[in-house]
Amino acid sequence: MDRGLARLDGEGVAMDEAIDRLRIAVHSQAGTLGQKLATLNQGIASFLNTASAIQARQHSARSHVEETMKATEKERDRLKKILAGLHVAAQGDDSVDSVTFVFPDSKDTDMKRIRLSRAVVSQWSPEFSALVKHGNGLSSSCPNEVVLHGIESSTFKALSDFMLAGALPSDVIEPVTATEHKLLKLADQYGSRDLIEIYFEKMENAKPLAHDTAAMFLELALKFNAEAMSQKAASFLAQSWQTFKTSGVFFDLCSEAAAAVLRQDCLNLVSDPDDDFADFFQDFDGSEDKIQEPGILSVVNKWAEKTGANAAEVSLLLAAVRLDLFSFADLTSLEDKLAELPALSSAHDQLRAAVTKMLKQRLATPVNDESRPVFGNASTQCWQTPRKRK
Repeated sequence: MDRGLARLDGEGVAMDEAIDRLRIAVHSQAGTLGQKLATLNQGIASFLNTASAIQARQHSARSHVEETMKATEKERDRLKKILAGLHVAAQGDDSVDSVTFVFPDSKDTDMKRIRLSRAVVSQWSPEFSALVKHGNGLSSSCPNEVVLHGIESSTFKALSDFMLAGALPSDVIEPVTATEHKLLKLADQYGSRDLIEIYFEKMENAKPLAHDTAAMFLELALKFNAEAMSQKAASFLAQSWQTFKTSGVFFDLCSEAAAAVLRQDCLNLVSDPDDDFADFFQDFDGSEDKIQEPGILSVVNKWAEKTGANAAEVSLLLAAVRLDLFSFADLTSLEDKLAELPALSSAHDQLRAAVTKMLKQRLATPVNDESRPVFGNASTQCWQTPRKRK
């Protein structure tokens, strides 16, 4: 029994020692955890301070922007009042600033004359400034009347309302399919570029740019010098493979519009076995996964055949062809291909001269590591810049 009690005492001592060790370990881990929690709390506090500082700066910046916008709005209102005052003053016969626009050919019988402020109108565009300062023949000085032949007074009223208030109601916007756009014509004639851009924006909102409208938008935009829309419509047509199908809209475009399409970097000419110019694409370097620049010559030839284009119109389109994207083999074999381009006969000499010039440039260009062939094999090397066409 004594031995049993001694053994129990020994086990009790061992257990106490184990408990002490465990207690020490727990205290040690608790200290480490406390340190980590303290570090984490410091990090959170630092983050919250940084976030608070950012919010304060954002609030300050927002307040500054709001104050600036309020100041700008006040200045705009002040200028509007000045312009409105000038406009109202011009309505009276006694205003030395007034100028009267007369529309002898207008069908609007109840509005043959419109009186405006000379100072205000002179700010609309350089063309209007010259008109109100020097008259129709640019020979007088600040005439009391300016006569505008062939212009409807209602059309001029729509333009003046836009220039005075920035408003362009939807009812003055003709659809893209309309045969006549009187307001666009007047705005283009007298340099009202802002009106033209907004007119096209509203026109597109009414009938979005699509495959069946893009050609009309492009030709109309080119006619009235709407740069933003002409670029947008030309890009749209260039990216659509349907544009260049045998019956595609490209072959009905005027020369200026067709050239605008061919100048696009995003030009997407896909060789279609059903098209009668597919072989012309394949006869050069033969790759089917990228645009074949030489094939554009066949497209231009087909366009010329269908439209009956003259030499000047053909030259305009050929100027959009990028010979720097032809391989060396393409350039040297082009002479043999000219017989397949009968509609371009008037420009064969132009093509030969351009090809000769490009070949001389290629031969004069040193072959180094930076001018390795961009595509093709040894027989179809292109030592010029990479293709920019997509």
